Amino acid sequence: MPVSVLSPRWTAVATASADDLHLDLKSAALFAQGECVTSMLAAQPDSLSVLPTTVQVLPVFVSDVLWGALSFDFSDASTLLQPDQINALSSFIIGLGVALQRQQDLCRSLVEKTAESRFRDLLETIEDLIWEVDEQAVYTYVSPQVKKLLGYAPEEVIGQKLDALMLVDQQSLASAIIRRCVSQHQGFSRVEVRRLSKAGRQIVVESNGVPFFDDQGNFKGYRGIDRDVTDRKAAEVELYHQHCLIELRAMVDSILARNIPLPQMLDQCTTILVQQLNVGVVRVWTLNPDTQMLELRSSAGHCIDSDHYYRRVAMGDLAIGFIAKSRCPLLTNDVQSESHIQRKNWALEAGLKAFAGYPLIVNEQLIGVISLFAQQDLPDDTLEMLSFIAGEIAEGIHRKQSEAALAKSEAQLRRKADALKLTLSKLRKTQAQLVQSEKMSSLGQLVAGIAHEINNPVNFIQGNVRYSQDYFGSLVQAVALYQQEHPTPSPTLLAALDELDLPFIQRDLPKVLASMEMGADRIQTIVSTLKVFACLDETGVKPIDVQSGLDSALMILRSRFSENPAHIRIAVERDYGDVVMVNGVVGHLNQVFMNLLTNAVDALHDAVARQIQLVPKIMIRTVQLNADQVRVEISDNAGGMSQAVQKQIFDPFFTTKPIGQGTGLGLSTCYQIVVNEHHGQISCDSQVGEGTRFILHLPTAAMALTPVV
Repeated sequence: MPVSVLSPRWTAVATASADDLHLDLKSAALFAQGECVTSMLAAQPDSLSVLPTTVQVLPVFVSDVLWGALSFDFSDASTLLQPDQINALSSFIIGLGVALQRQQDLCRSLVEKTAESRFRDLLETIEDLIWEVDEQAVYTYVSPQVKKLLGYAPEEVIGQKLDALMLVDQQSLASAIIRRCVSQHQGFSRVEVRRLSKAGRQIVVESNGVPFFDDQGNFKGYRGIDRDVTDRKAAEVELYHQHCLIELRAMVDSILARNIPLPQMLDQCTTILVQQLNVGVVRVWTLNPDTQMLELRSSAGHCIDSDHYYRRVAMGDLAIGFIAKSRCPLLTNDVQSESHIQRKNWALEAGLKAFAGYPLIVNEQLIGVISLFAQQDLPDDTLEMLSFIAGEIAEGIHRKQSEAALAKSEAQLRRKADALKLTLSKLRKTQAQLVQSEKMSSLGQLVAGIAHEINNPVNFIQGNVRYSQDYFGSLVQAVALYQQEHPTPSPTLLAALDELDLPFIQRDLPKVLASMEMGADRIQTIVSTLKVFACLDETGVKPIDVQSGLDSALMILRSRFSENPAHIRIAVERDYGDVVMVNGVVGHLNQVFMNLLTNAVDALHDAVARQIQLVPKIMIRTVQLNADQVRVEISDNAGGMSQAVQKQIFDPFFTTKPIGQGTGLGLSTCYQIVVNEHHGQISCDSQVGEGTRFILHLPTAAMALTPVV
């Protein structure tokens, strides 16, 4: 009777009863309940026996735990164990179970010791801190690396709370994370925590943890790893700090490159420095070269309430004056111990502990000073960047000051150029006025001479014509009396009378004398008109009849209206309104009328010469606008002027006439007389292809006039 002892694990009992023991399902169920089962097996392929086998299996229990089975194979079913035999084997079965249990415990212990040894060897090679806490977040295990990381021995840490070695300001955060993870039985990863080493040094660790449970699924705590990332975080902070400094420099460069006024540029720079460096106050002074005083130009920050104290600083006074005078930076992370810094109580109340001040120098020339107060220490790289930024701000201030000086110089040059241009314009106008005045003076002298030379003979002729008429009348009467007394003259006398044609003489001589008298009167009228036009007998400001002045100018130019080489007949239309006298200088206003009418006649002659189809015409109109102004219009239909010409017609020496035919002084003189001398207005309205109209507005009220030289 072969006997086999099976000692599978509990999880393998069912499969052992079905596979290894070849039990059916019903027998397997009884076996699991501790019953002795009997099963008939067919011949197995790997067995030498070809006969069926009966198997009787006894379970081996220890403390109600199935540890294995004792099986008996019978080729004859009649030889199966009987109940008394089974009872006799019970002690043997119990001993067999205990032996099996001890063997399994020994194997398990060996495996666990081997695994624990391997695990501890592995932990000692890992740089990270391995830890375990229970459900109350109390350390139950820490790896030996805790000594290297935090300076504590493992036994000093075990039994403490998870947050015991954290900074105070992070304990609440860690507790919150733990409570959330415990409540949800979730793990956490990459949580940065600042721990405090035994030596008082802050250590930044990256913590990862996972929950663990017992066999019944109850939460038992966390197991995790802490990795020291202090150096990495310091490198990240340094990299970020450098990035911020580079960004700050770029921002300042961008501000300095903008085309904005100096005050706005400095305000933006100080504001950026305060924001990017997180300092209390930033101020910039510029040096006034005249007073040698540093003048506050810009400030920013939350501590600018004391700006009035630093509004103007003398060279050598306070820390700012010391920096300017010494031309050296003043740097300290302990404001209270710096002798050059006054108002230490103000700095203490504001929490300011660091100060940095730099002279602003360009090409060895002091431009100003920049300074800042900070609540925190200023590292060397920040001070180095501030020194560089101070140099750039100095360049920016110098550039803006140079631009302002250049703009001021350009403005002065422009003013001088404008003054020179005005002087040149006045000189040209004065020159034109002198030329025109000399011209009019010569004309006046010529008119005076002509009038004098003509007036005397004309007066002689006119006076003698009357006597001649009287004498001729007397002679005619005498001849008539003689004919009455001697009705029969001698043949010789009759022949002489026939030859003389005495009746014709008696009829024609009165006509000749009357014609001579009419000519003398005409000459006197012309002389009088010349005298009126040239004002040889009138000087100073007085009421003037503008319509009389217009008529005088027309009469002088009458020959040009019809008697000209081109045989052009120019029609003149007068539309005189009921106007009052205007105040002015008669000769000067007559000169204006003469120039305007002459230009109209010249324009019409030129238009006809260019074969423009038109009926030459000059229109003169006077209107009383109001009690203070009289309007005079002189128009022609000669074809008009372009806008470009109209803009220059009143400029001295500008003319559209060929060389030798125009001086360019006529309209310029008209403008001076009407606008500058008589305080009136003169304008031109011209349309190409239609004609030109000059419009004068002359004041009627008495006023002080400015004479034209």
